[in-house]
Amino acid sequence: MPARDGISVADAGLLLGGVLFVIDILLFIWLLRDRRARADETPSNEVRHFAGQDARRFAVCLILAVLSVALVWGSRVPAFVAGRPNPFFVQLWSAVIGLIAVLMVLAFFDWVATRFYARRRRLELLEEGLNSIARVRSAHDALHKPSTNGHRENRSID
Repeated sequence: MPARDGISVADAGLLLGGVLFVIDILLFIWLLRDRRARADETPSNEVRHFAGQDARRFAVCLILAVLSVALVWGSRVPAFVAGRPNPFFVQLWSAVIGLIAVLMVLAFFDWVATRFYARRRRLELLEEGLNSIARVRSAHDALHKPSTNGHRENRSID
């Protein structure tokens, strides 16, 4: 069925499905590279966060692959058969809408998990900084301890 500008719905579906599939492949390659890059340097307390993140992003890659096939296939399914709505058309496009909703839910969970992770890391860094300041302060106090006569003595570390 040709559109007004001469591009058929099937051709548009093929184009959109192909573009989505290429994006999906690029995201999958990025996911694999990201996993390899942090495989050796991930602290044990962060493994759980990154495992969940990888699972969500792998699920997104799978859903995008299914959506790309559904776009190509769905653009070739007629909306009406013998003057009546085609139930397969309705089911297919309902599934596409459902998968898009699942993508949005996964994106929300990824956003929330990333915020919690960032908050945890900020608190760890703050605690580390405060501990460092306390160590420097105690070393300073030990070097500049008041003497028995009430005056401060400057002691060297030597």
